[in-house]
Amino acid sequence: MNNYYVGNKNYADGNNLPIFALVAANVSDTDVSHMTLAAEGYANFIAERVKHLFQNNIQNDCISSALVCQISKLVTPDHSLSANNIHSYKMRGLDLTSIISSKLSVSVCKSVKCKIDSDNGILSLNSTSESANHVERQINFFVDNQMSFMNRQELVHAFCSNNSVPIKAIPTLSVINHLVKYGLKLTIPLSIKYPAKLPEVWKCINKKQPKTMSELSNCLISLSRSSLITSTFPKLASKSIHIYPELPENKAVPPLFYIRTGKDINDSKLGFQVSMTTSRPFINGRSEVVVFRLKNETGNNALLFEEKVKSALIQQGIAPIEKKSDHYNLNFNDLVMQVINVVCLNAELLNVVTSFHFTESLRIYSPPRLAKLQAPGSQKTQKAENPVNEIANKQTIEKSTFDWLLRMLTHHSPSFGYNIKINKIR
Repeated sequence: MNNYYVGNKNYADGNNLPIFALVAANVSDTDVSHMTLAAEGYANFIAERVKHLFQNNIQNDCISSALVCQISKLVTPDHSLSANNIHSYKMRGLDLTSIISSKLSVSVCKSVKCKIDSDNGILSLNSTSESANHVERQINFFVDNQMSFMNRQELVHAFCSNNSVPIKAIPTLSVINHLVKYGLKLTIPLSIKYPAKLPEVWKCINKKQPKTMSELSNCLISLSRSSLITSTFPKLASKSIHIYPELPENKAVPPLFYIRTGKDINDSKLGFQVSMTTSRPFINGRSEVVVFRLKNETGNNALLFEEKVKSALIQQGIAPIEKKSDHYNLNFNDLVMQVINVVCLNAELLNVVTSFHFTESLRIYSPPRLAKLQAPGSQKTQKAENPVNEIANKQTIEKSTFDWLLRMLTHHSPSFGYNIKINKIR
């Protein structure tokens, strides 16, 4: 594969994507750093085109692989991604959906009820959950017009007179009257904008009784994070999960295990505490943090927990930084996802945890496979190997991918002094 494509990382014109086309078709040489550069460059391009849809609206809090494919078809129609492309990347240790979610600072859902539309090149993100959209519109209509209700029957009729809405998706009388009383208009995050999840929204509002838009927003963000965590890591559903804008001091009660941000972006620290007298630099917003509260059965529970987590991480190829036994060369979010996955896969570790405490900024996604990829810039230290011969190995690709490669080759061949003409066999 020609390094010309690796060096050219400016994807602004939407045409400079041949290396990505080759990699997505699974036709690559043994130097997988090419693949890493291609994926990173393409993710940058995609994120740049849609970042305004997420940064300007905190309720757009997640993406899915299917949504990434939709965006790809609109943004780079000649080099669009398929589900197979994304799966192929993930099997090689490059999770494109998580890479893009990181650049957008959102979480990853298995599915999300929304679509990307384009109007003369202007992109918009729109929910496709019709029942949830209707409920949201009706509530805001009631708030705007200060309409309260005397009984449940009257409320149900107001919701169902023009649309069919599941009864469970209709809020309780107390929720409607509370929102109307305090003038609180509702914007439900995409991650929980499903009719089946709306009862949890009403429970959250009833429990927390928000009186300002900020309090209502925090209530919904906390609920969406909890929902994302339990859907991504189902074994946590039986545990107590708490989300905070910043971790309060009274929630960091030993014995505990924690993961916090370090001094640099790719520096994270894990550790344990068994005493309140120990310095706790991660409380009250001093850093991003996740705390696992542990059972107080024996004095060395927290130490054993840390040792077992470290051992499991090493087995997955994640070792501490040399001479820093508690620091890892991973960003905070990636290390948290890896540790949560380790705990969920180990029943003994999971049983020791009594509750999980997260800060709101945490993004939720399945931890990436940590394939033994060659890092960009390390080519000189590697022994040269013969490239893979895809023809000899009888590698197969889909017809759509083959047509894609043909278009790419004919488009770029003149720049290399070739004139390629393709005639279809009749």
